[in-house]
Amino acid sequence: MAVLFALWIINIVIIIGAEVDAEYERAHELEAGKPAEDSLALPMRDSAGAEKAEAKREQIIDEGRDIRLRNLHHDAEAYTGEDARLTPRQGVPVVDPDEPEAPTKDS
Repeated sequence: MAVLFALWIINIVIIIGAEVDAEYERAHELEAGKPAEDSLALPMRDSAGAEKAEAKREQIIDEGRDIRLRNLHHDAEAYTGEDARLTPRQGVPVVDPDEPEAPTKDS
């Protein structure tokens, strides 16, 4: 029971310390003339992780695009057929080549 109480106290001290540090940084930004009334505008301390994740995301997207383009001709009907996953733009009529044209008022 004493261990849980000690962990609870340590947790409270860490949270209060983080809040005091954030207010200290905010006060420094306000004194420097930065717009920090609502939140901090601190730069990232290290951007290596974010840059690595973005590079991996771009690589996965590029690999997926390459696979799709390599195999597009195998399953072209899935992209261009009547039941295609992609839908036409609004206002563009879908024309069925097997259906005869409807007569117009002029003819």
